[in-house]
Amino acid sequence: MQYTTLPVIRTKKLTDNYTEIITKRKREIVYKPGDCLLIKKPASDDYRPYFLASGTQEAWLRIIVRCNTCEIISGNKIRTKHKPFNVFPSLVAVKKPVFICSGIGASPFLSYMSTFPSEEVQVYITPGTVNEEWLTKVKQAKIISSASELRNVLEVKQKPEYYICAESEQAQAFKQILLDSGIKEKKIQYMDFL
Repeated sequence: MQYTTLPVIRTKKLTDNYTEIITKRKREIVYKPGDCLLIKKPASDDYRPYFLASGTQEAWLRIIVRCNTCEIISGNKIRTKHKPFNVFPSLVAVKKPVFICSGIGASPFLSYMSTFPSEEVQVYITPGTVNEEWLTKVKQAKIISSASELRNVLEVKQKPEYYICAESEQAQAFKQILLDSGIKEKKIQYMDFL
């Protein structure tokens, strides 16, 4: 098994539930937007996948984790297992994508927008990780309060690829709204999490 230890340079509490971890990027960590790393937090024996939120050209890795009382602080080290793996394989090649996310599900899309800052995107996001700093990065974001509100504001386009990353029940609701709006299932990339 391949392990890499990353020193935590800084942490930033984004909301009551989410913390951004910033580590120095090691040369052997090569990734694309939509990639995850298996990370072991200091007080845990388990590895969990977390999306990388940083752009591929950045010298730092930004990883957003869910933790109410986050035990990860500056000076700690986190351990990764294996190399990054991709959940959204077509994300790098797509033009004018549509992102639908909630909470921590914004991470892979932030990576895409940081890597391709001039690319035109549509973003629908529910409050959670959203704060002013995030909104400046997501200028095109439409804040929706629920999955049902997506039905009212969705600008249906057949050409783009649709990417969903949200908690399980909400992700399923988002997907169903897209299908009900006439989007073909092959145009929908889907990732849910607990």
